Amino acid sequence: MSFSDMDNFLLVLFVSFLLDTTCGVDHSKMTVIVQRDISVQRGLCVYIPCRFTVESGSTSAQAYGIWYKGDSKGEVVSSQNPSEARPQNPGRIFFTGDATKLDCSMSINDVQFSDGDKPYLFRLQDDGGKKYNYVNHMIQLTVTELTDKPVIITPVTPLLADKEVTLTCESPGRCNGSAPLITWNRRGVQGTSITHTTIHPDGSKTYYSNITFTPSKQDHLSSLTCIVNFRASSASTQDQIILNVEYPPIVSIIIKDNIQNENTPIIVNEGDSETIKCTVDSNPKSTIIWTKEDIILSGILNDQTSIYSVKNANPNDSGIYRCSATNNHSSITRSINITVHYAPRTPQISCSMTTDCTIDEHNTIYVQEGSTLSLRCFAKSFPEAAITWLIPRNLNNTSPTGKINLHDISSRDRGLYTCKAMNEYGASSTSLAVLMLCMVCLTVIL
Repeated sequence: MSFSDMDNFLLVLFVSFLLDTTCGVDHSKMTVIVQRDISVQRGLCVYIPCRFTVESGSTSAQAYGIWYKGDSKGEVVSSQNPSEARPQNPGRIFFTGDATKLDCSMSINDVQFSDGDKPYLFRLQDDGGKKYNYVNHMIQLTVTELTDKPVIITPVTPLLADKEVTLTCESPGRCNGSAPLITWNRRGVQGTSITHTTIHPDGSKTYYSNITFTPSKQDHLSSLTCIVNFRASSASTQDQIILNVEYPPIVSIIIKDNIQNENTPIIVNEGDSETIKCTVDSNPKSTIIWTKEDIILSGILNDQTSIYSVKNANPNDSGIYRCSATNNHSSITRSINITVHYAPRTPQISCSMTTDCTIDEHNTIYVQEGSTLSLRCFAKSFPEAAITWLIPRNLNNTSPTGKINLHDISSRDRGLYTCKAMNEYGASSTSLAVLMLCMVCLTVIL
């Protein structure tokens, strides 16, 4: 199919109408240097750098630019000459370029979904009523949901329990849009804070908010959330951090699921066993050691619990046991006193008198008639054993000190002397024979 001369004339006239220019314009020299497809998130801002060219290579001092939405018959969104046409979005979309310098840059603040429903057309108007629509260089703006998150800035040094700290939440985006509403949520309580502004050298702005509080041990591993609401576009975003609060050790000694007080006396019967747990709560984790009389004991470490077992207890296991926990903030020690109770050991009998008092290998002692004899009985035990003497003069003689004294010894004092030691765990005894020296025999011998 071929066109007639009239058809060709109408086609050229239609294209000229779209371009608002004459047929003599060299369109290859009328271009816009700009990113054609631009994506931006709702609520944020977008700066669109833009340069254009003209056939003559420059514009006059009266030149100005206009951005339309859709086409040149559509809505004016920004203009270098506000008197030409009033923008439909005053205070939000700006013509930031300068047509006299071939700059057609534009910025959009508080971006909304409706900003992307139609493409944007740049129009140049110069002196003498010259107009040109750059229809072959339109911009398509794609508006997506807000996915960028705020940035929570923590101090370089660790958070310490009971020490005040300030954290900062910086809103996403960097532009000249309206300030968002920034709120903090800490331990389930939400509070609105003051929004501050940082102005950068290029004139753009960043919005941020601070929160100041004194963390405690209970804040460790709790969440801190920053919520940013862009009210002009109804967009919101948030992010959270888990607090890492450091604190010194808290030490507990546990026996049979009961926390023991400092230096708590613990009774263990001889032959029994007892398990002692030292549980530590600290951040960072602590080094835990058990000691007894400055001797390091070997415990079983399970995370932050060190377990020490006294097995088949004997009297040597009695003493003060200390659990020490150390991290880079402090060293804490807790202690308990273990006492092993046991039945009396075999009593030991000793004697004292003005003359020789020797107990021979047959557990026998010889004394002179008329002399004085003092016998002492001692038996290792815990608790201390009660001492009872069975002696010829008195068949049952209880002695709190374990001593008996015999004066002016005679034949009636000779015989078997038995010491018996007893406590609640058992009894033990030993005997000693007391005999008289034969003076007649000694005379004969002499």
